[in-house]
Amino acid sequence: MEIPELSVLRRINLLQLFSDYVVKRMADAPSEQISGLDREFAALIQVHNTYFSGMKSGARTIGDKLARQVEVLCKKSSGWLDEPHEADKPADLRKFLQLAEKVFLAAPDARRELTRVMRDALKPQTSTTSKNMLKKI
Repeated sequence: MEIPELSVLRRINLLQLFSDYVVKRMADAPSEQISGLDREFAALIQVHNTYFSGMKSGARTIGDKLARQVEVLCKKSSGWLDEPHEADKPADLRKFLQLAEKVFLAAPDARRELTRVMRDALKPQTSTTSKNMLKKI
């Protein structure tokens, strides 16, 4: 696998950190409004939300100082942003997550439905529900 140039790699890893942040926030409070997570994450890494937006789009690069700052604030080891991590996930999972992110960002109705499905999936299943699911298989 070819390693992308450093600025691209840092952007990919930053997007992964942001994605992990969004997933954690949704899991912690699935019924809460999820708007403003960009702003929250920008505050976490101590940059202005418009600057973070530029970092996500690739319009702003992540220099060495900012990379180390993000790593410290996100509790990652020094140099984490400079290393490839995408290979940690199976290719089909990466594809699914990319598609889910596009749908999630594009359609408010899909966002609500996805939130509902995720909330339901996180609920412990009763044995009766499990039996009914097995009957359908």
